[in-house]
Amino acid sequence: MKLKPKTIQSTNWARNFKHTCPTGYKDAIELAKRIESGEIPEVRIYFNNKNGNWIWAIAPSGENVSRFDQEFWLDGKKLQKDAIAVCREMGWKSAHLYDHLEAAQLKCEAVNKLSKEKYWRYAEIVEEGTKYNMVQADLILCHQIN
Repeated sequence: MKLKPKTIQSTNWARNFKHTCPTGYKDAIELAKRIESGEIPEVRIYFNNKNGNWIWAIAPSGENVSRFDQEFWLDGKKLQKDAIAVCREMGWKSAHLYDHLEAAQLKCEAVNKLSKEKYWRYAEIVEEGTKYNMVQADLILCHQIN
């Protein structure tokens, strides 16, 4: 479902964004318009705890998207299905979600082969590493799946 740029402001997503983050509303609308026009090809949905709580964040993604824009959360939901629902409502394509979940499942299977002691040591190493959020999210997903 493609939305016309002039109707983006009338969506539930836009009203919720304006209510929860009025200072970022203008930027969010501009990014949504760029997604709608195809200038930004897709969004990514990823598990993140940047704000201290684990949530599913939705952010612009693509080769022509600045690092700043890639860090801009268009939304954040406690449940993955709610993040997917936002993307469906807005007509946003998200290719990264499925790749990430497949990778998480593979990592989950590998982690399950480790003893609990090695599992927690792995978590400590991850915490010290540069890819903390993605790998830690994978570990949390693994723990929830099993």
